[in-house]
Parts: sequence; structure tokens; C-alpha cells
Amino acid sequence: GTHPASPSDWLKTLPQLGAYTTGRTRGGGAKVAQWSSHVARLRSSLATLTATTFESDGEVAALIEPSVRRVLDECVERNVAGPPDEGADRGELMVVIAVC
Repeated sequence: GTHPASPSDWLKTLPQLGAYTTGRTRGGGAKVAQWSSHVARLRSSLATLTATTFESDGEVAALIEPSVRRVLDECVERNVAGPPDEGADRGELMVVIAVC
């Protein structure tokens, strides 16, 4: 099948997910680039959408990091790579992290 051009395009095909952030990996898919910014964005979105407040970004990170780590580890293990674009993002994955 065809793949969406971006995480945003993919999200448009789904019902409302809740709080989410989109980004790219670094280190060959081993970690999410700008992780702390993504965690802060999720914390803010969750507060707005659900009236749930978290004491810190660390609390949100503890909630999502195990799942994100498991998926990234599996991608690395299976040699999943993003498009072979030129430049800094060569082979990196586009990711969507959602809290539903």
C-alpha cells in the first residue's frame, strides 16, 4: 500500500486520538529527537483536553517512555528505517506518540 507523506497526513485518516505529538528519530531510530519538547507538548495537551494535570514532565515521560522505548527497540532490531533522504534525516523514522 501507499504510505502517508508525513505523520500529520497519517493522523488525518484517523478519528480524534487525544493528545499527540509528531517527530523524528535520531541515532538510527534509537531515540526520539527533542524528546523533552515532545513530553512537554503532551503534558500541555493532556491538561487542555482532559483537565488532568501532571506534577512534572517527568511524570508524563514515565507514562509513555516504556511503550516508546519498546517500539523503537523493535524497529532497530528489525532494521526498520525511514526514507533514504539526503541530509540529516536520512533513514530516520517519523513517529507519532499519542496518549488516548
